[in-house]
Amino acid sequence: MTYVEHHCPRCFGPLPAPPPSGTIYCDYCWTPLSPGPDGWTSTAPAALDEDLPDPDRPRFWVKGRRWVALGRVAEGESSRVFLGRRDHRLTERVVIKLARDEDARPKLEHEHEVLTALQASRARGTAHFSRLIPQPVAIGEARLGMRGDEGARFVSLLRHRSGFVHTFDHVRDAWREGVQPEAAVWLLKRALELLGWTHESGWTHGAVEPAHLLVHARDHGVTLLGWTEARRGGDAAADVRAAAGAVRSLVKKAPAPLTALLAEAEASAGPDAWALIGRLDEVSRRAFGPPRYVAFPMPGWDL
Repeated sequence: MTYVEHHCPRCFGPLPAPPPSGTIYCDYCWTPLSPGPDGWTSTAPAALDEDLPDPDRPRFWVKGRRWVALGRVAEGESSRVFLGRRDHRLTERVVIKLARDEDARPKLEHEHEVLTALQASRARGTAHFSRLIPQPVAIGEARLGMRGDEGARFVSLLRHRSGFVHTFDHVRDAWREGVQPEAAVWLLKRALELLGWTHESGWTHGAVEPAHLLVHARDHGVTLLGWTEARRGGDAAADVRAAAGAVRSLVKKAPAPLTALLAEAEASAGPDAWALIGRLDEVSRRAFGPPRYVAFPMPGWDL
C-alpha cells in the first residue's frame, strides 16, 4: 500500500484526501479548493491570489511553489545570491542562488548533491553540523513571474540561517587594526570543528576562503558557504591550511605561541582539524586563561 500526503497548493498545509467532487477551504490560508486529477486544485480568483505582501517584488515558481526575491546579498562565481521567502502566509526564509548561465547549472546541481549527502552523514556531531551548513530546500528550473509565464532560470534554494551575515572579508574590513587575538581562537576553532565533521563524513570542501567563511558575531559561530568544489575524499589538510590562513590574515597582534601555531598550521600538511583544535585549546589557555565570552561587535549587528 502506498501512502500519499495531500497539501494545499497555495500554502502547502496538510489536507485530507480529496473526494470525487465538492469544495473545501484550506484551514491554514482559506484558499478555496476542489479535487483535481493530482489532488487538490485552487479555485481562488486571480485577485485573491495576488493579494500578497510586497506585490512589486519579483516572483518565481519552483517545484509547484511560488517564491519571492527580497534583495541581492552576494555575487558568486557561478550565481547571483538573493535573500527570499516562500510566497505564502506559512512562509520560510531562503537563500536563492540564481545561475548566471548554463555552465553554472552543473555546479549548483553538484553543490545540492553534496549538501544533501552531508545531511545524511553518520559522523559524530551530525545533529548539530547538519543544521549549521546550508540546507537544501529545492533546485530546478524556475518559471519567472507571478504566473510563471515570464521566462525561466535555473535556481538552487537553501534554507536561510539568521545571524550569519558577515564573511571573513567583512571582518577584515571592519577590524582594520586586526581582530582581538581571543576572537582569532574561536574563529579558527569553529571553522575547524565544521571541517573536522565534514572530513569525517567523507568530504572535503575544497574552497575554504574568506568569502566562503561566514560569521555569527553575537553567538561566535562560523559556517561555510560555496560547496560547489566539494569532493569525496580529497586533500583534507588543504582545507585545514586554508582555514588557518584565513584566520591568520585577520590578526595583526597576538601572543607569540598563537602566532606561531597559526603560521605552522597554514604551512604544514597536518595535523587534522580535530588535532589542531586540541593544540589551539592548549595555546589559548596559556595565553588567555579559562575560556570566556568576549564581545565581537560588527557593523549591522546589534549585540
